[in-house]
Amino acid sequence: MTAAPQNESLPWLTTLASDDEVPALAGGSTAPASGTTVDGAADGGTAAPPPAGPDFFILLLPILCFFVFITIMSSRREKKRRRQLEKVSKHDRVRTRGGIIGSVVETNGDQIVIKVDEGRDTRITLDRQYIDAILEGAGGDK
Repeated sequence: MTAAPQNESLPWLTTLASDDEVPALAGGSTAPASGTTVDGAADGGTAAPPPAGPDFFILLLPILCFFVFITIMSSRREKKRRRQLEKVSKHDRVRTRGGIIGSVVETNGDQIVIKVDEGRDTRITLDRQYIDAILEGAGGDK
């Protein structure tokens, strides 16, 4: 057996050149390169196909299931939020997305007027979609 350089830029990369043996991979034994199998029987010159590895779709299946689960859960959360916003009525205590807490004074379709300061009667008109949460048990009359 002789060692010949594979690539001039990588002199350390060599292959074993021989007519009757194929180099072993990962510590396995060497197999004859001719048309004989390991047990010595002739196979007619055709090599057996390599064993099939895991299918790529099987590897993607858990990821696909995860995305479907996340989509279903986010749609449920959005439906629950819409139902909650439809139920906002007068005297409910709410928190806006900006962190302002106040009591609902009146509702006009998609607009809500909230009172944020009792002493000065400060009111803010905002769109219904900017309500972050309805505060439970926060002293509102229901």
